[in-house]
Amino acid sequence: MSNGKPGWPGNNQIYNSIIWNSSASVQTDISGLGLELYNCILKDDLSKRTNSAATCSKCYFLDPQFENISSGDFRLKNISPALSLGNGLFGNLPGSYKLWYNGEIDSSLVHLKDPTTDYLGNDRPIPYGSSSDLGAYESARANTPLLKEITGSEKRIDLSWNHNAFSTIRKVYIARSNSPFETSSWSSYIIDSVNKTTFSFIDSGLTNKQSYYYRIISSNPDTGLYYVSDLFLAYPNTPLAKVDSVNGFSGSNQAYLLG
Repeated sequence: MSNGKPGWPGNNQIYNSIIWNSSASVQTDISGLGLELYNCILKDDLSKRTNSAATCSKCYFLDPQFENISSGDFRLKNISPALSLGNGLFGNLPGSYKLWYNGEIDSSLVHLKDPTTDYLGNDRPIPYGSSSDLGAYESARANTPLLKEITGSEKRIDLSWNHNAFSTIRKVYIARSNSPFETSSWSSYIIDSVNKTTFSFIDSGLTNKQSYYYRIISSNPDTGLYYVSDLFLAYPNTPLAKVDSVNGFSGSNQAYLLG
């Protein structure tokens, strides 16, 4: 969450957060404030409110699945859609925000520096290299797919990974390119998809010694939830021919392999 800063045009920015309550009136109060929300989970769709002063970009209207709201336990369950949903890349933020934050600016994009700890001081994200969770608490249960093994062989690459196949995940996409590509552009490089209980993929018909960059994306297209892996690189290659024969020669330092 980012608090208001003098010089902003009257609005405060909130990103990677959860605004949730059992009473709809809380959302009504928010709609009356000059808030700009980015990549948040809300209980109420503010766009459906008349004359809402609050705006929301890439927001989700889903139950975040807290452990126990009645007892004040706002940690995320292992079925929570908020796991690994954090995003550090935003477009079209107000210019004054860019100047004040001093983030890395790439055209209209701002790379925000994600917090390195959560409300309790635990590391964020967990595991390192994944996307952080929404909300105050970082969970050890990551949704972002993590690479287990990648093997290049004759005109093919074998991939295997781990991802959380919780109830809201429907499909896993494999994205590939011959050059590096950003997390936000993965949809332009989809080559195939598998179901959520599949954790491996064979990419064949490739060119030996060519560079191939991959991302794995677990998703629910119906709700617009996408969890994107880190970028990883692999090369298919012709295996070495096996040795036809071995001849041994006695004496010091006289061992040779002869094909």
